[in-house]
Amino acid sequence: MALIHLQQFTFAFPDGFSLFHPLQFTHAQGRSALVGDNGSGKSTLLRLIRDQAHSPLPGLRVEGRLGWLPQNPTAFHGQSVWEVAGLHHLIPALRRTLDGHGTVADLETIGDAWDAEDQFQLEMARWHLGHLEGEQLFETLSGGEQTRLLLSICLRERPDFLLLDEPTNHLDASGRDALYQWLASTPQSVVVASHDPELLRHVDRIYELADGNGRLFHGNFDHYQAERQAERQRHQVQFERAQKDLRRASARAQRSKERQEKHQTRGKKQGIQAGMGKMELNTLKNSSERSGAARERVQDKLVMEKGDALKRARQVLNYQRPWRIDAEISQAAAGRIMAEAQGLNYQFPAAAAPLWPEGLDFTWRGQDRVHIVGGNGSGKSTLLDLVLGSRAPLRGRVRLGAQFPLRLDQQLTLLDRRASVRANFERHFRVLPPEHELRLRLDRFRFGAEMLDRLAGQLSGGQAMRLALACVLATDRAPDLLLLDEPTNHLDLSSKEIFRDFLAQYPGCLVVISHDRLLLEGLDFGYKLILERD
Repeated sequence: MALIHLQQFTFAFPDGFSLFHPLQFTHAQGRSALVGDNGSGKSTLLRLIRDQAHSPLPGLRVEGRLGWLPQNPTAFHGQSVWEVAGLHHLIPALRRTLDGHGTVADLETIGDAWDAEDQFQLEMARWHLGHLEGEQLFETLSGGEQTRLLLSICLRERPDFLLLDEPTNHLDASGRDALYQWLASTPQSVVVASHDPELLRHVDRIYELADGNGRLFHGNFDHYQAERQAERQRHQVQFERAQKDLRRASARAQRSKERQEKHQTRGKKQGIQAGMGKMELNTLKNSSERSGAARERVQDKLVMEKGDALKRARQVLNYQRPWRIDAEISQAAAGRIMAEAQGLNYQFPAAAAPLWPEGLDFTWRGQDRVHIVGGNGSGKSTLLDLVLGSRAPLRGRVRLGAQFPLRLDQQLTLLDRRASVRANFERHFRVLPPEHELRLRLDRFRFGAEMLDRLAGQLSGGQAMRLALACVLATDRAPDLLLLDEPTNHLDLSSKEIFRDFLAQYPGCLVVISHDRLLLEGLDFGYKLILERD
């Protein structure tokens, strides 16, 4: 029987950092989701499951064949579409043979797979990839095209389990809808890590990773949200009760102390009036002080216990510290041109035609909000390359007027993966701030002292995105033109909300490429630039 089973499973990195406390989880069939804040270990757990066959770990048992959709498929760069699909020998052999030029070696390569190309084309059409050429390099595809291609290949191999790591990150609206429909109806057994609420509405159970622990919730995202909300309300009530208990205990302790002081003063006066000698008065005082000290110890212990209870209630209520953006960005002049283009077009070397039938004309000014819209492969990311000058146009012209444009791309290329969190942040300053200010700025993005020496390449996808955002928004070079290419990929739900709220107040020119409905619903775009492929 196919099975994924975690039994008292733990894992620690080579530097000794322990990611998981003992986890208990079993997946045998259906659709299971892994959820949790950035850095909770979702992608790491999927990779450990994937690698179990050749890197076994105690407490982790996997039986059956696994299909794998990675979050960042850079391992396929340099390969053609046919190579990625494992058809780079078969399809050329088929074509030569059908054209009458086949060899004995070609026939051996073909075997019984005479319909391989037709089947491949059907698979491509199902995922809206019929326009791809087999010789195209994988890295020339858009992020969404890459995801759909790898998913189709995984399904063709008919694994017992399919492991999907953030599969909707790069998909356009039609690609997401196709994935949702497939997930809702597939008999395929799936384990998916995701922050996408719509996708999570199509799963059977949710396993939440938080603070090194795992919890199982039966049902889809709506059931999970309802249970978590009810739980949070219970924790809020417990927190408020703990606050009241501490206030009452502190007040009782203070009243007890005041009564003891009054009692001692009154006792001394009465003793003097009764004609007690100094020795008798001291004996009476010591007795009263011992009695009062005992009562104070009891009261102080009670206050301490109530304080500890409040601390625990606060930790449960806020088990994950939210990050916050506190960037200081001067308002750009509303009329100043940030970028403009006339008749702009581009053509990839292997493409049959330019990207856009009519070319592009646009002017972006100081406080504009621009949403670039288009399906996967329509040239959205390529347009940003042209604006910033990293590609030369086929025809037309583009002029950049911004004084300090900054781009956050899908691959987070502004990060040096071999450098530490601290080193990445520091190199984006013109003048380094004092040590305490540097640490404070990083702490706002949830990078505490224990994270400063961690290599950027060791961060989770969401942590890496937060670091990139810190480099863009928390240094002393605030951008007047901010170009965002799928900026919420990898961010958890709470982080998306924080980022959306910041963008709503951003005073410069904002250009956004995104299919994230949660992000787009919170922003007021002045106009859309719609890209259509020729």
